[in-house]
Amino acid sequence: MYKMIVSDFYDTLINKEESIDINTMLEIDRVRNNNVLFVVATSKLFRTIMDYNSSYVFCDYVISYNGSYIYDLDKEKVLYQRKLPVSLLKKLIKLKQFDLAFLSLNETYYTNKDYKYDYGYQINDLNEFIEYNGKDIYEVIVHYKKKDLDEIIKYIKNLDVNYFFRKDGKDTYIEIVYNNIDKFEAVKKIVDKCDISNKEILSIGASSNDYELIKNTFGICVANGEKEIKKISKSVTSNKDTLGVKEVISKYFE
Repeated sequence: MYKMIVSDFYDTLINKEESIDINTMLEIDRVRNNNVLFVVATSKLFRTIMDYNSSYVFCDYVISYNGSYIYDLDKEKVLYQRKLPVSLLKKLIKLKQFDLAFLSLNETYYTNKDYKYDYGYQINDLNEFIEYNGKDIYEVIVHYKKKDLDEIIKYIKNLDVNYFFRKDGKDTYIEIVYNNIDKFEAVKKIVDKCDISNKEILSIGASSNDYELIKNTFGICVANGEKEIKKISKSVTSNKDTLGVKEVISKYFE
């Protein structure tokens, strides 16, 4: 019997219209009414998830920035947070020849407006930005082209960070958080307080930043997920219309 469901957000829980399917909502309500915790684990802004949750309360915990921020919605308190040190940000902005984005609790600050960001504000001067906003950053995004990847990896491997390769259409980018942070490490911080074992966690994901979570729990990949995640998953959903979350809940929570 699973006591917790952990779901990725984009590419997994919400559909192409960026909404949660009504039938998925009903299934989430059903399991939560039966004392199953529902956790959203995402690389996105905490504010984005709270916007969805304000109109439809569907989760018990929010994990944002790939595990850098954990919020307990029932107690309305921060369970854990780890921002990137200013000293580290000063090293990361040396990658200024690439398009960068910096994620705080409620805003995304970016150097190139051609990309789509939640609550975005353009940066005019990187050094000035770090001086005034550097203490509030949880995650940095570096957009890259294939020819530049080796250069970027060589540089960030010497820093005290963890990173994930992501893709959105033709856009390729790397999400950078502090060292030893990922979604599974964040989930462990929650279950330590809830008397839940890894065997009692069902996870649903799609991308490289879900790897440790899928690998270490009863992990399922959605049909539109990456090949690498499908290989380590217990199963792959067949339903692409709702991105699989409804299908998973219906199957494993009768």
